[in-house]
Amino acid sequence: MLKRHNKEGFTLVELMIVVAIIGVLAAVCVPLYRSYIQRSRVKSLVYPGLHSIETNISLYYAAMGRVPTNADLPEMMFEADTTYFHVGMSGDDLVITIDSPVEDSRLQRMHGMTMFLTPDTNDIKIRTWLLSGNLANYLGINTE
Repeated sequence: MLKRHNKEGFTLVELMIVVAIIGVLAAVCVPLYRSYIQRSRVKSLVYPGLHSIETNISLYYAAMGRVPTNADLPEMMFEADTTYFHVGMSGDDLVITIDSPVEDSRLQRMHGMTMFLTPDTNDIKIRTWLLSGNLANYLGINTE
């Protein structure tokens, strides 16, 4: 009787194709993952303080009928954690500048980037904020 040998396993070409596919997926996914990490850091370190300031400005606008000036801003920032950013007013725009110059800081890559938050208002309230600036572009959240 003749013994029949079955071929089992993968050929070298099949293995190389799988490695190439994994390489392409990694080349696409790693930059997306880095962007995701940067957005999550901003959301955890900047957004809580920023949200507090936006809320106070919205309340001020509802009560006074105008956006606060730089002189009014310290009252708006009283309870906000501004460890990683500076806040200012430029006309009606709220200006956020990332301040994280230390090498091992989690926001060091974004140090000095600026985001402008323009209030979209009607007669009584601020409906939403329009985001622009190089920080908004970097994070992919530009709404203008």
